[in-house]
Amino acid sequence: MTSETTEYRAKRQSVVSDVKQAYYAVLQNESALDAAQALVKQYEETDRIVLQYLSQETVLKSESLEVKAKLAQAQYKVVELRNDLQTRKEHLNDLLGRDLETDFRTEPASPASLEETDLKLAQQTALQQRPEIKEAEINVQRADYDRKLAKAQYIPDLGAAFHYFTPINTEILPQNIALAGVELNWEPFDWGRRKDEVNQKKITLEQGQYQLKDAQSKVLLDVNNRFRKLEESRSLLAVAQATRDAANEKLHEANDEFKQQAALLRDVLQQQTAVADAEHDYQQALLNFWSAKAEFEKALGEE
Repeated sequence: MTSETTEYRAKRQSVVSDVKQAYYAVLQNESALDAAQALVKQYEETDRIVLQYLSQETVLKSESLEVKAKLAQAQYKVVELRNDLQTRKEHLNDLLGRDLETDFRTEPASPASLEETDLKLAQQTALQQRPEIKEAEINVQRADYDRKLAKAQYIPDLGAAFHYFTPINTEILPQNIALAGVELNWEPFDWGRRKDEVNQKKITLEQGQYQLKDAQSKVLLDVNNRFRKLEESRSLLAVAQATRDAANEKLHEANDEFKQQAALLRDVLQQQTAVADAEHDYQQALLNFWSAKAEFEKALGEE
């Protein structure tokens, strides 16, 4: 593998990472939009019930207006998220070289890979795939080859030889002479030139080996850091999801009690706000998780 090839792989992996980041952003935005649309439906149902109670004069008009205000705010959030989603889709289409208007829906995310749960396997994968490691290995191989060539100059050049010539202007020697044998070429005195060349090639090899070890250390540090970040973001996502589920369940209970006039509208609205806050935290945790996943895959050198 040449240095040009490793440079191409590095650029390719960088583009792949950008595409993954854009794809995960679309995936997170779709999730946020689905949640916002569900919240709008909840506010619409609350508004419908409040209008019934208002006609029965069991709630105040100000309470009905408050519900309508929250419904309008939720509807605005849907419009905002839909526009963000379209912008992110256009960005991803541009990265993929497709028409900007190409519509698509993301697929559910795949489960965690083995590298995401096994640090040793992740380290091995990165050492095999990262382009800077490949380039450093090539430099070491080239330096070792140059050193061997320099040392080979100490060895006499021995090989078979065949010469044929015709002497001119002589009657003593035969008219045609052919010689075959072994030919030896060697420079016995070089005043230290070959030794200096070997030493210089040896130093270059040692430098290449040091640069390889340094590159390996930096890659391992990067992988270890990204592995831990991904682990943390996955755990935080699980916490945010559990909190969101609990808030949604409480909202369902509050809505049921409100329909039976066993709870105040204020309690429902407070719980809807709690659901919105929990959803926001979940979406933020989800975005952090996808970003951490993309960075981890980049650290592995995946394409």
